[in-house]
Amino acid sequence: MLVNEVNATKDVIQKLEKIARWEGENIDYVYGIDPDFSLDGYAFYSINGKYKI
Repeated sequence: MLVNEVNATKDVIQKLEKIARWEGENIDYVYGIDPDFSLDGYAFYSINGKYKI
């Protein structure tokens, strides 16, 4: 889990690199397409059968 990895890392730069890597692998930016649904201000899209924020 990302939170555990970041908390176990002491160096700030390495923490930021872990977060940036996770974001690049797990968040898709979708422009001009209505979300499938939203919850608490987050929009969810179905991309290749997986839901993304």
